[in-house]
Formats: sequence, structure tokens, C-alpha cells
Amino acid sequence: MVSLDEARAAAERFLDLQVRPQHPYTVVILGEYVEDEGDAWLFPYNGTGYIERNDPTEMMLGNYPIRVLKETGAADFSEQ
Repeated sequence: MVSLDEARAAAERFLDLQVRPQHPYTVVILGEYVEDEGDAWLFPYNGTGYIERNDPTEMMLGNYPIRVLKETGAADFSEQ
């Protein structure tokens, strides 16, 4: 069973591989909106410009949160 901190690290690695290379701006996990779904943690994320300055050019639309399974620590996109 992975801890929340370990799951967040897995979500950060997933962002590094699957999301951040596609965007010219910084993408961060929205820590206050992380959800415990029983068998997994869900990590929402968005561009820092949108979070900090409400800059619509850094708003990520239609992105699924990252799901990290508690049993294995495997990360993928959640279709929730």
C-alpha cells in the first residue's frame, strides 16, 4: 500500500512523462483538491498561470486527473 506522499511522487513522475512536455508553461498538482477514492488517489492539475493569475492561456480544459492506485502505486489518467 502506497502512502499519499508516495502517490503524489508517482503523480509528479507521470506529469513529467505524459503532460509537462506538451505544454510551454508550468503544470502543477492542485494539492487541496486531491481526492481519496478508496482504492486510488486522484490528483487534479492545471497550469500555474491559470491558478495564480487566472490567465486563460494556461488553463487546461478537459484534462482527466491522474489516478494512482494505492495497492501498486501505478499512475494513469482517470476517466472520472
